[in-house]
Amino acid sequence: MKDPRPQSSSLSGPLRVFAVVAVIGLMASCTDQADQIPTGPAVSESPAAVGDLLAQDLGPAIRAANRHSRALMRNPSVVGTAVALNDDGEPAVRLFLTGRNVPGLPDHLDGIPVQEVVTGQFHLRADRTERARPAPIGFSLGHPDITAGTLGARVIDGDNVYILSNNHILANNNDAQIGDSALQPGPFDGGSDPADAIGTLYDFQPISFSSNNEMDAAIAIVDGADVSGSTPDGVSYGTPSSQTTSASLNMGVQKYGRTTGHTQGTVAELNVTVSVCFETRGPFQCDRAATFVNQISITPGDFSAGGDSGSLIVTQNGNNPVGLLFAGSSTRTLANPIDVVLDRFGVTIDGTEPDGTDPGNGDDGDDGDNGDDGDADISLAVNAYKVRGLQKVDLSWSGATSAQVDIIRDGTTIATVDNSGAYTDHIDRRGGGSYTYRVCEAGTDACSAEATATF
Repeated sequence: MKDPRPQSSSLSGPLRVFAVVAVIGLMASCTDQADQIPTGPAVSESPAAVGDLLAQDLGPAIRAANRHSRALMRNPSVVGTAVALNDDGEPAVRLFLTGRNVPGLPDHLDGIPVQEVVTGQFHLRADRTERARPAPIGFSLGHPDITAGTLGARVIDGDNVYILSNNHILANNNDAQIGDSALQPGPFDGGSDPADAIGTLYDFQPISFSSNNEMDAAIAIVDGADVSGSTPDGVSYGTPSSQTTSASLNMGVQKYGRTTGHTQGTVAELNVTVSVCFETRGPFQCDRAATFVNQISITPGDFSAGGDSGSLIVTQNGNNPVGLLFAGSSTRTLANPIDVVLDRFGVTIDGTEPDGTDPGNGDDGDDGDNGDDGDADISLAVNAYKVRGLQKVDLSWSGATSAQVDIIRDGTTIATVDNSGAYTDHIDRRGGGSYTYRVCEAGTDACSAEATATF
């Protein structure tokens, strides 16, 4: 869940290439009190092509992570582990840390290199806060006994129209009854029952506190005239496609949510295993936790904030639904795979435009593009990360036809390289900041659209 009020790292409530396994410990700042904050989530010059990695290539790293995760996470500064590629394009085990300079961490595990990544602690996330009829995707929503989260999508089963969001948004962490009101806006944003009821709770997947969970999801039945199938006009990506797609490593994604509005990000890890704290004692001690498996993680950290829980995550190209946002930290957002959620309720995304047309024939969305097409048919994706505190940006592109391409950072050509489809910009600066990139046919103005890397 994500809290709608500004926070440094919290989300309100409980967050293909091939397998990327992560085990992450989360502390949730969830609340079910209506007078509190709303609910919601928080390589090298020639890197190996992700699509070239077979499951067996990652196998030793996955086994090393699985073997050592429990022992590593006994250290309170280690909040998780994951498997991904290091700056040399090799499989590595990533350690998710609450801060820098954690002593006693290994450089290798069973011969696999280890990377340290400061993610901060993980929490749940819940401002498009006004009442609206029809209510657009991304607006405030909630059960009468919670604060507020996000209306994720309009979904249908052939007979009825529903709105999709999280269990902790519509079903109050299992404590709701079927038929309870769904308020738009949520209580934190002034919604009251029954005046602002937009629908009633129809079904939810109970959250188990003793076995693994695959989703934090619920649906409420509504009058179709009261819910739009799109984000607000001219504000975000528009209408999601009815054609879903599976997340893949480095895929470019976007969402429109209650608190942070329209944001873009990149799929960082897959097959994430997360321990989510639903009830806390003080800021750090967890009294009740639930484990979620097979989840998706997305960077950068400001992709979502408190109050964004329930947001639908779609691809940057084609608006194909990928996941349902539910939690996060200062560096990552977590999502349930959308197909698992839709299959559970027997519904599909209603990809009907406000004018009645169906955009469901969009791109399948799994190319990882981080920007729209520019003057040339070059698609560009960027991925920002740090190695020992030094900034690096991986660029990958497709569609260029010349033998060489120009790499342009912040309006200046920094390199002319062979058209291999991949390049790493070793900025090697410390701290934060953002950089804007384009890839152009060498010596021409035929370029990709801009893509921004943020640290």
